Amino acid sequence: MKRRKKINKVDIHENITKSKSLIKLLIGVLVILLIGVGVIIFQHVNNLYVDVNKAEEDKIVEAINTYVTKRCDDEKRSPYHKCFTANKVYLVERIIDNDGDLAKEYKGYDNFYYAYSWIVDGTYYKENNEIKEDSGISIPNKVLLGKKTDKYTVLKTQIPGDGTQYPEDMKKLFPARIRNKMNNAPVDGTAKKLIEETNKKAEEYFK
Repeated sequence: MKRRKKINKVDIHENITKSKSLIKLLIGVLVILLIGVGVIIFQHVNNLYVDVNKAEEDKIVEAINTYVTKRCDDEKRSPYHKCFTANKVYLVERIIDNDGDLAKEYKGYDNFYYAYSWIVDGTYYKENNEIKEDSGISIPNKVLLGKKTDKYTVLKTQIPGDGTQYPEDMKKLFPARIRNKMNNAPVDGTAKKLIEETNKKAEEYFK
């Protein structure tokens, strides 16, 4: 009859200790790998959300208004018409231009940003002592800005297409974190407030 091998409690304890140490080592290696992957991903991210203070946001809003007003004035049909605009910025992203593509295309800027904004613009004229609106648009915009020292300049704007294109373009152009808010702009009072702002500017201009 074979004798059972006597179990050594000391050996069992040592094996358990070794197993725990091995598990801790593996977990440590896994954590280091995850951190490394995270760093690599972060380094290749093109955009970074930034919180801008009120002064910076005002500069961005003004830069967008200046750009849209000039564009509208250039397209107006009559010298007696005047364009006015207003916008609300929902979110600003700083663009990390790792490849330098933007710096090559738009020279002379220190940093680049995306501003996600709802923009209203209108073309107004005065007739028989009454201010009238000839045309207008109220729509979300993805705005590319360049910044040099303290000045922002709008470089390009993108808007969603009409009809069936609109929902898909909204997903492509705007981050999920603000998309619902932007979709609600026509009904939550945002667009109405911006339209009232352009109307007020027209009234003051044509006094």
